[in-house]
Amino acid sequence: MRLTSVPQLFKPLTLSIGLATAMPLYSAIDDYSGIFSTITDTSMNNSVKRADSENFKSINSKIRFQTLYETWRDETCFLSSIQDIVNHEAFKAIVAMDKNAVPFILEEIDNNPSTLVWALNYIYHRKISNNPKTTVAEACKLWVKELNK
Repeated sequence: MRLTSVPQLFKPLTLSIGLATAMPLYSAIDDYSGIFSTITDTSMNNSVKRADSENFKSINSKIRFQTLYETWRDETCFLSSIQDIVNHEAFKAIVAMDKNAVPFILEEIDNNPSTLVWALNYIYHRKISNNPKTTVAEACKLWVKELNK
């Protein structure tokens, strides 16, 4: 069936019905749009499987990090309590990403030094400096230097 011969209003519906009636090799519901998709073509199914490669996982990690970071930054920017800053759910989620978050953290703190650097302390289970006079900006520079060797 050619979708160009179907009126614009019915294209998504026609495509969905056509896909839903075939024996699916792959099916999923998109978390963001709620659209159910089904793939029956073997070559397309293989393409979908390849899309789950490391490159796409990295892109998904970047999007996840960015979303968490922006939420954390926006909701903690006026807080003075270190405990409140590091106990924020988005900060904990960034730390839970473990080393997958490190390249994104480094990129962020290299461009905009911030208390996000504390996430590296949790991920690596250590501080970059034991000097109590080390500023956040200095800690950012030290982590970036050490992890970009």
